[in-house]
Amino acid sequence: MHKITNIGLILLIVILSGCQSKVNMDQLDEDSLYHYKNQDFKFSIDLPPEFIYYQTQRIAQKDYTDIEFYIPTSDTGYPTRVPSYGLVVTIRIFNTNEWQQVLENQINGESYEWLSEEANRVYTARFWQKIPSDWQDKWSDEMRQNIKNSFKLN
Repeated sequence: MHKITNIGLILLIVILSGCQSKVNMDQLDEDSLYHYKNQDFKFSIDLPPEFIYYQTQRIAQKDYTDIEFYIPTSDTGYPTRVPSYGLVVTIRIFNTNEWQQVLENQINGESYEWLSEEANRVYTARFWQKIPSDWQDKWSDEMRQNIKNSFKLN
């Protein structure tokens, strides 16, 4: 009887561990999306399969933090800070007071779209203004909207 209980317990642990899937941000998931999760700022976002080899960069400033998403581009004339990569989307996290200043002054003429708010943080997004030549046929308003709609606080 003791062996049956132990086997049952082991089987239950195996089943439960299989239910908690770990997502590898560098690999397409079964739903053909990349699932990016940011533990520090407690958000996740889904990226389309076209973002293969995407890279992220975190830049902390006094008033905000940027999580930048770069995707490969072969457009040699495209202005970028990261060679051969275009900055497709920036998730900028403001504290609530700084966000109010952005709304009032539109700092540096940059336009950030509100995504969500929690505690003292406001989550925003800015997508590229100029699309690299090799992304003209890949990028769409639907792709942009899907990325925005996928944003979730964890």
